[in-house]
Amino acid sequence: MTRTAGLALFILPLLGPSTGQAQDPAELTGQGDSALAAGDTRKAIGLYTKAIAADDASLAAYEGRARAYFELEQLDRFVLDVDRVLRMDTASFTGHLLKATYAFRGEDMNTAEHHAARAERHARTALERGEALLIKGQAKAAFNQVDAAVADLEAGLGQGADDNGATATLARLYDTQGRHADALALLEVLCEKEPRNIAHWSNRGHELNQLERYDEAVTVLGTALKLDKDEPIVLNNRALALLALGRHKEALRDADRSLRSLPGNGHTLRTRALVRVQLGDRERACRDLAAAKSVGGVADVDELIATHCIGPN
Repeated sequence: MTRTAGLALFILPLLGPSTGQAQDPAELTGQGDSALAAGDTRKAIGLYTKAIAADDASLAAYEGRARAYFELEQLDRFVLDVDRVLRMDTASFTGHLLKATYAFRGEDMNTAEHHAARAERHARTALERGEALLIKGQAKAAFNQVDAAVADLEAGLGQGADDNGATATLARLYDTQGRHADALALLEVLCEKEPRNIAHWSNRGHELNQLERYDEAVTVLGTALKLDKDEPIVLNNRALALLALGRHKEALRDADRSLRSLPGNGHTLRTRALVRVQLGDRERACRDLAAAKSVGGVADVDELIATHCIGPN
């Protein structure tokens, strides 16, 4: 009887510390971070939830769970957690960055820019600052604030942040600024990183056209057409390259194919008109230019009509 009582007293202290250790909120949050980094998002949510149950004031646990909910697109729960984070700490980098990302994906660019600027202000590392700048730059690009957007995107990428969407946006803005070699350099990288993204190949071909590197453009655009043989913008870009190379019949075939996929595209009508001029078919060229003018959005169509369609044939 005495020995049994003594054994009970010996066993109980071993159980006590083990149970308490398992409920440590910082350790649970750390385990949640590891699970999230490993891609086990649901396990991470469970661990963060246990950490919150152990300490309802654990900011890191709420931040982690908000990230996990966002990754799973459980957006109702995400919003509750991220709003709780920002009530707990208005200087939470994670809270502002998540809020900015959520707004950006929802095309609420005012909110995205606001929270991205707050995230930038409260960033703890260069990489965090870069991540905030990329969202802020893309939001500014949506408002056509070209120079300001370029500055933010360049700074963000320079801080080590990496986002293919932001890089593609910067390439487009470089094109707007006439910085075609800079746009091309970015698009070459994007084609390596996302080789099945036809937009990267199409835009790369466009930049090569702008740089008058037409043979290279034909090759690059051919790669794009292996992904989708009827993509109308790619076909139009290749028609322009073939036209510049004097390969008029091939250019006409591409322009015709483009218009079959996207009838009434003003830019392709312009391209086909220019090809027909070179082939001596002025009458149909002028019909294409008249149609392009009717569609609108083609900058030099009036000049082309004046050059090729007014006066004696």
